[in-house]
Amino acid sequence: MKKHAFQLTALLLCLALVFSLGACGGDTEADSTAPSANESINAPAESAQPAGESETQPAESGTQAVQSSEPSEAIDQNEGTTAAKPDGGQATQPTKAPQDSQPKTVADIVAYYNRAANKIKTDKPGFHKVNVKNKFPGSTASLGIIPITPFLDVILGEETTDVKKGQSSNDVFPAAGFSWSSKLDPKYVKSATCTKSGSSYNIHITLKDETNPQVGKGGYGSCMSVIDKAGAQEMMGTMLTIESITMQYHDGYIKATVDIATGRITYAELYAASKMENVKTNLATANLDIESKDTFTNFQW
Repeated sequence: MKKHAFQLTALLLCLALVFSLGACGGDTEADSTAPSANESINAPAESAQPAGESETQPAESGTQAVQSSEPSEAIDQNEGTTAAKPDGGQATQPTKAPQDSQPKTVADIVAYYNRAANKIKTDKPGFHKVNVKNKFPGSTASLGIIPITPFLDVILGEETTDVKKGQSSNDVFPAAGFSWSSKLDPKYVKSATCTKSGSSYNIHITLKDETNPQVGKGGYGSCMSVIDKAGAQEMMGTMLTIESITMQYHDGYIKATVDIATGRITYAELYAASKMENVKTNLATANLDIESKDTFTNFQW
Protein backbone atom coordinates (compact mmCIF):
# COMPACT_ATOMS: atom_id res chain seq x y z
CA MET A 1 0.00 0.00 0.00
CA LYS A 2 2.85 2.28 0.90
CA LYS A 3 4.57 1.41 -2.37
CA HIS A 4 1.51 2.44 -4.41
CA ALA A 5 1.24 5.67 -2.45
CA PHE A 6 4.89 6.50 -3.23
CA GLN A 7 4.41 5.80 -6.94
CA LEU A 8 1.32 7.96 -6.98
CA THR A 9 3.20 10.79 -5.31
CA ALA A 10 6.07 10.54 -7.83
CA LEU A 11 3.60 10.57 -10.68
CA LEU A 12 1.95 13.72 -9.34
CA LEU A 13 5.35 15.43 -8.99
CA CYS A 14 6.22 14.60 -12.62
CA LEU A 15 2.95 15.99 -13.87
CA ALA A 16 3.46 19.13 -11.81
CA LEU A 17 6.94 19.54 -13.31
CA VAL A 18 5.65 19.16 -16.89
CA PHE A 19 2.93 21.73 -16.36
CA SER A 20 5.49 24.00 -14.77
CA LEU A 21 7.79 23.79 -17.83
CA GLY A 22 4.88 24.36 -20.18
CA ALA A 23 3.90 27.52 -18.35
CA CYS A 24 7.48 28.89 -18.60
CA GLY A 25 7.61 28.18 -22.32
CA GLY A 26 4.36 30.00 -22.90
CA ASP A 27 5.61 33.08 -21.04
CA THR A 28 8.82 33.24 -23.13
CA GLU A 29 6.91 33.28 -26.43
CA ALA A 30 4.63 36.04 -25.20
CA ASP A 31 7.61 38.18 -24.16
CA SER A 32 9.27 37.85 -27.57
CA THR A 33 6.24 39.25 -29.40
CA ALA A 34 5.34 42.02 -26.96
CA PRO A 35 7.10 45.41 -27.35
CA SER A 36 9.71 46.33 -24.78
CA ALA A 37 8.84 48.83 -22.10
CA ASN A 38 11.63 51.10 -23.49
CA GLU A 39 10.32 50.99 -27.08
CA SER A 40 7.63 53.26 -28.46
CA ILE A 41 4.42 51.47 -29.35
CA ASN A 42 3.87 53.89 -32.27
CA ALA A 43 7.22 53.22 -33.97
CA PRO A 44 7.76 54.99 -37.37
CA ALA A 45 6.49 52.97 -40.25
CA GLU A 46 9.67 53.57 -42.32
CA SER A 47 11.80 51.83 -39.71
CA ALA A 48 10.29 48.49 -40.75
CA GLN A 49 11.96 46.81 -43.68
CA PRO A 50 9.66 45.71 -46.53
CA ALA A 51 9.32 42.02 -47.01
CA GLY A 52 11.82 40.59 -49.44
CA GLU A 53 14.31 43.47 -49.25
CA SER A 54 17.75 43.21 -47.75
CA GLU A 55 18.52 45.21 -44.65
CA THR A 56 22.01 46.05 -45.90
CA GLN A 57 22.59 49.15 -48.11
CA PRO A 58 24.19 48.82 -51.53
CA ALA A 59 27.97 49.19 -51.61
CA GLU A 60 27.74 52.24 -53.91
CA SER A 61 25.80 54.21 -51.30
CA GLY A 62 28.51 53.77 -48.71
CA THR A 63 31.17 54.81 -51.23
CA GLN A 64 29.35 58.04 -52.07
CA ALA A 65 29.03 58.96 -48.44
CA VAL A 66 32.76 58.66 -47.96
CA GLN A 67 33.45 60.78 -51.01
CA SER A 68 31.07 63.55 -49.92
CA SER A 69 32.82 63.83 -46.59
CA GLU A 70 36.08 64.87 -48.32
CA PRO A 71 36.51 68.66 -48.94
CA SER A 72 36.29 69.36 -52.64
CA GLU A 73 38.73 71.77 -54.23
CA ALA A 74 38.81 73.82 -57.43
CA ILE A 75 41.84 75.19 -59.27
CA ASP A 76 41.64 78.85 -60.31
CA GLN A 77 42.87 78.73 -63.86
CA ASN A 78 43.62 82.46 -64.04
CA GLU A 79 45.58 82.79 -60.81
CA GLY A 80 47.03 79.26 -60.60
CA THR A 81 45.95 78.89 -56.97
CA THR A 82 43.73 76.32 -55.25
CA ALA A 83 40.54 77.70 -53.73
CA ALA A 84 38.28 75.59 -51.48
CA LYS A 85 34.64 75.52 -52.44
CA PRO A 86 32.17 76.81 -49.84
CA ASP A 87 28.83 75.18 -49.16
CA GLY A 88 27.31 76.83 -52.24
CA GLY A 89 29.63 74.86 -54.47
CA GLN A 90 31.16 77.94 -56.15
CA ALA A 91 34.92 78.35 -56.04
CA THR A 92 36.00 81.47 -54.16
CA GLN A 93 37.87 84.01 -56.24
CA PRO A 94 41.14 85.57 -54.95
CA THR A 95 40.89 89.18 -53.84
CA LYS A 96 42.08 91.48 -56.60
CA ALA A 97 44.43 94.37 -55.88
CA PRO A 98 42.84 97.83 -56.13
CA GLN A 99 43.30 99.54 -59.45
CA ASP A 100 45.90 102.27 -59.76
CA SER A 101 44.20 105.59 -58.93
CA GLN A 102 46.77 107.70 -60.77
CA PRO A 103 44.91 110.09 -63.10
CA LYS A 104 45.81 109.50 -66.74
CA THR A 105 43.41 111.34 -69.05
CA VAL A 106 43.22 115.13 -69.37
CA ALA A 107 39.81 115.16 -67.72
CA ASP A 108 41.03 113.01 -64.81
CA ILE A 109 44.15 115.12 -64.28
CA VAL A 110 42.20 118.40 -64.34
CA ALA A 111 39.62 117.04 -61.89
CA TYR A 112 42.39 115.76 -59.61
CA TYR A 113 44.10 119.17 -59.60
CA ASN A 114 40.82 120.97 -58.94
CA ARG A 115 40.19 118.85 -55.83
CA ALA A 116 43.72 119.32 -54.55
CA ALA A 117 43.73 123.07 -55.18
CA ASN A 118 40.35 123.58 -53.52
CA LYS A 119 41.67 121.97 -50.32
CA ILE A 120 43.88 125.03 -49.87
CA LYS A 121 40.84 127.28 -49.48
CA THR A 122 38.86 124.88 -47.29
CA ASP A 123 41.62 123.42 -45.09
CA LYS A 124 43.52 126.73 -44.71
CA PRO A 125 47.16 125.62 -44.63
CA GLY A 126 49.97 128.09 -44.15
CA PHE A 127 52.28 128.80 -47.10
CA HIS A 128 54.76 131.23 -48.64
CA LYS A 129 53.84 133.01 -51.89
CA VAL A 130 56.13 134.80 -54.34
CA ASN A 131 54.61 136.78 -57.23
CA VAL A 132 56.87 137.99 -60.01
CA LYS A 133 55.71 140.27 -62.83
CA ASN A 134 58.04 140.98 -65.76
CA LYS A 135 57.87 142.14 -69.32
CA PHE A 136 57.32 139.09 -71.51
CA PRO A 137 60.66 138.09 -73.07
CA GLY A 138 61.20 139.74 -76.45
CA SER A 139 58.18 142.04 -76.21
CA THR A 140 58.11 145.83 -76.40
CA ALA A 141 56.12 148.34 -74.41
CA SER A 142 55.14 151.72 -75.75
CA LEU A 143 52.71 154.54 -75.19
CA GLY A 144 52.15 155.78 -78.70
CA ILE A 145 55.67 156.41 -79.93
CA ILE A 146 57.07 156.78 -76.42
CA PRO A 147 58.69 153.72 -74.80
CA ILE A 148 57.25 153.11 -71.35
CA THR A 149 59.78 150.60 -70.05
CA PRO A 150 60.83 152.89 -67.19
CA PHE A 151 57.17 153.16 -66.22
CA LEU A 152 56.81 149.36 -66.21
CA ASP A 153 59.78 149.05 -63.89
CA VAL A 154 57.67 150.82 -61.29
CA ILE A 155 54.64 148.52 -61.48
CA LEU A 156 56.50 145.27 -62.16
CA GLY A 157 58.82 143.27 -59.94
CA GLU A 158 58.56 140.79 -57.05
CA GLU A 159 56.14 140.62 -54.14
CA THR A 160 56.07 138.07 -51.30
CA THR A 161 53.24 137.09 -48.99
CA ASP A 162 53.11 134.71 -46.02
CA VAL A 163 49.87 133.08 -44.97
CA LYS A 164 49.62 131.51 -41.51
CA LYS A 165 47.99 128.15 -40.91
CA GLY A 166 44.29 128.61 -40.23
CA GLN A 167 44.22 132.00 -41.97
CA SER A 168 41.94 132.53 -44.96
CA SER A 169 43.74 132.54 -48.31
CA ASN A 170 40.75 133.52 -50.43
CA ASP A 171 42.46 136.72 -51.60
CA VAL A 172 45.97 135.23 -51.86
CA PHE A 173 45.75 131.86 -53.58
CA PRO A 174 44.28 131.91 -57.10
CA ALA A 175 41.64 132.31 -58.14
CA ALA A 176 41.86 135.34 -55.86
CA GLY A 177 38.63 136.69 -54.41
CA PHE A 178 36.78 133.35 -54.30
CA SER A 179 36.22 130.66 -51.69
CA TRP A 180 37.37 128.07 -54.25
CA SER A 181 40.72 127.74 -56.01
CA SER A 182 39.96 126.13 -59.35
CA LYS A 183 36.95 125.25 -61.46
CA LEU A 184 38.97 124.58 -64.58
CA ASP A 185 37.18 122.75 -67.40
CA PRO A 186 39.17 120.34 -69.63
CA LYS A 187 37.93 122.12 -72.77
CA TYR A 188 40.26 125.02 -71.93
CA VAL A 189 43.28 122.73 -71.57
CA LYS A 190 45.84 122.13 -74.32
CA SER A 191 47.62 119.25 -72.58
CA ALA A 192 47.97 117.66 -69.15
CA THR A 193 50.37 115.13 -67.63
CA CYS A 194 50.64 113.39 -64.28
CA THR A 195 53.83 111.56 -63.31
CA LYS A 196 54.57 109.69 -60.12
CA SER A 197 57.66 110.64 -58.15
CA GLY A 198 58.08 108.73 -54.90
CA SER A 199 55.03 109.43 -52.75
CA SER A 200 53.85 112.37 -54.89
CA TYR A 201 52.20 113.15 -58.22
CA ASN A 202 53.67 115.89 -60.39
CA ILE A 203 50.90 117.66 -62.31
CA HIS A 204 51.57 119.81 -65.39
CA ILE A 205 48.62 121.45 -67.14
CA THR A 206 49.05 123.69 -70.21
CA LEU A 207 46.23 126.10 -70.98
CA LYS A 208 44.93 127.19 -74.36
CA ASP A 209 45.33 130.83 -75.36
CA GLU A 210 42.31 132.98 -74.54
CA THR A 211 41.11 136.46 -75.46
CA ASN A 212 39.71 138.74 -72.77
CA PRO A 213 39.29 136.16 -70.00
CA GLN A 214 36.79 137.01 -67.30
CA VAL A 215 37.50 136.85 -63.60
CA GLY A 216 36.12 133.59 -62.20
CA LYS A 217 35.07 132.27 -65.62
CA GLY A 218 36.42 130.61 -68.77
CA GLY A 219 39.85 129.02 -68.77
CA TYR A 220 42.38 131.33 -67.14
CA GLY A 221 39.75 133.07 -65.02
CA SER A 222 38.58 129.78 -63.47
CA CYS A 223 42.01 128.82 -62.11
CA MET A 224 44.12 131.99 -61.99
CA SER A 225 43.97 135.63 -60.99
CA VAL A 226 43.55 137.30 -64.37
CA ILE A 227 43.83 140.94 -65.33
CA ASP A 228 40.80 142.43 -67.02
CA LYS A 229 40.14 146.08 -67.82
CA ALA A 230 39.62 146.91 -64.15
CA GLY A 231 42.81 145.09 -63.21
CA ALA A 232 44.81 146.88 -65.89
CA GLN A 233 43.49 150.22 -64.69
CA GLU A 234 44.58 149.35 -61.17
CA MET A 235 48.08 148.60 -62.47
CA MET A 236 48.27 151.90 -64.34
CA GLY A 237 47.12 153.87 -61.34
CA THR A 238 46.03 157.45 -61.88
CA MET A 239 48.65 158.23 -64.48
CA LEU A 240 46.56 156.84 -67.35
CA THR A 241 42.86 156.27 -67.88
CA ILE A 242 42.14 153.13 -69.88
CA GLU A 243 39.22 153.58 -72.22
CA SER A 244 39.41 150.21 -73.99
CA ILE A 245 41.74 147.23 -74.02
CA THR A 246 42.20 143.82 -75.63
CA MET A 247 43.78 141.13 -73.46
CA GLN A 248 45.47 138.16 -75.09
CA TYR A 249 46.38 135.51 -72.53
CA HIS A 250 48.97 132.99 -73.71
CA ASP A 251 51.55 130.40 -72.60
CA GLY A 252 49.70 129.72 -69.38
CA TYR A 253 50.45 126.63 -67.30
CA ILE A 254 49.92 125.09 -63.88
CA LYS A 255 52.46 122.95 -62.04
CA ALA A 256 51.66 121.24 -58.78
CA THR A 257 53.15 118.55 -56.57
CA VAL A 258 50.48 116.59 -54.69
CA ASP A 259 51.02 114.14 -51.84
CA ILE A 260 49.36 110.89 -52.94
CA ALA A 261 48.31 109.75 -49.45
CA THR A 262 46.56 113.00 -48.47
CA GLY A 263 45.75 114.66 -51.81
CA ARG A 264 47.34 117.86 -50.51
CA ILE A 265 49.47 120.23 -52.57
CA THR A 266 53.05 120.64 -51.35
CA TYR A 267 54.21 122.92 -54.19
CA ALA A 268 52.38 124.99 -56.81
CA GLU A 269 53.38 127.25 -59.67
CA LEU A 270 50.95 129.17 -61.87
CA TYR A 271 52.11 131.15 -64.89
CA ALA A 272 50.45 133.27 -67.57
CA ALA A 273 51.44 135.99 -69.99
CA SER A 274 49.02 138.78 -70.83
CA LYS A 275 49.48 140.78 -74.03
CA MET A 276 47.67 144.09 -73.74
CA GLU A 277 46.90 145.34 -77.24
CA ASN A 278 45.21 148.49 -78.43
CA VAL A 279 45.15 149.91 -74.94
CA LYS A 280 43.40 153.18 -75.61
CA THR A 281 44.12 155.72 -72.91
CA ASN A 282 43.50 159.39 -72.37
CA LEU A 283 47.02 160.12 -73.67
CA ALA A 284 47.74 157.59 -76.40
CA THR A 285 47.42 153.98 -77.41
CA ALA A 286 49.62 151.62 -75.39
CA ASN A 287 50.94 148.14 -76.13
CA LEU A 288 52.67 145.86 -73.66
CA ASP A 289 53.04 142.18 -72.83
CA ILE A 290 53.41 141.18 -69.17
CA GLU A 291 54.14 137.78 -67.67
CA SER A 292 53.12 136.84 -64.16
CA LYS A 293 54.19 133.81 -62.11
CA ASP A 294 52.94 132.79 -58.67
CA THR A 295 55.02 130.28 -56.69
CA PHE A 296 53.69 128.63 -53.50
CA THR A 297 56.01 126.79 -51.12
CA ASN A 298 56.43 125.85 -47.42
CA PHE A 299 52.92 124.46 -47.04
CA GLN A 300 51.91 123.81 -43.43
CA TRP A 301 48.86 121.56 -43.35
